[in-house]
Amino acid sequence: TIQLPIAQMGCAAGAFAINRAFEHCQYSFENNVLIVAVETSSLCFHREANRLQDFISDSLFGDGVGSVVMRGDDNCHGMKITNKKSFVIKNTESYIQYCITNNGFQFSLDKNVMYSVELVAPYMWDFIVSELGSVDNIDFFISHTGGKRILDEVERCLQLNSNTLHHSRECLRLTGNTSSVAVIDVLKRHFTERKIGDRGVLSAFGPGFTTEMAIGEWV
Repeated sequence: TIQLPIAQMGCAAGAFAINRAFEHCQYSFENNVLIVAVETSSLCFHREANRLQDFISDSLFGDGVGSVVMRGDDNCHGMKITNKKSFVIKNTESYIQYCITNNGFQFSLDKNVMYSVELVAPYMWDFIVSELGSVDNIDFFISHTGGKRILDEVERCLQLNSNTLHHSRECLRLTGNTSSVAVIDVLKRHFTERKIGDRGVLSAFGPGFTTEMAIGEWV
């Protein structure tokens, strides 16, 4: 048994863990990985905080716990990952920050984060086209919830159908942004309607500005 703690990856951590599990399972079909995501975003709440970004963060982010099992074989139902990719955009370290202060944890969002999807979209597009042939061949898209603006930008920049991200939007409406847990929550929701052979994308954004992506097929 191997333990691999993952911290300070923010909202990208769920997809990051899934991609690392995929790498581990590639070594042997007998390998299995249990991914557990725990988020306590409320630790960043401070009554005395009065910045606009504090109000935005406190209203957007929520606590959550989620887990998912990845298997090295095909003897299960779910998304079979076939390839993965990571992107980091230069000079975007200040977009998303998680600081430890004398008053505890403090989360900061730069207003430029709203335009970050447009920066990474060309790389996402190229990866999707290289694996699926065209964005038109996307049957499902498991997107980290981010926020309404982030989801709108993903839909616009990748020219997705208006209904493609409905599970992500529903997750955001019901639970807010639960950081690394969100992509696992959205993945679970897709089990209710996916068909064998559907092909799609799993993605999340986080500090860096980092994008984690996986592409696969429903089996």
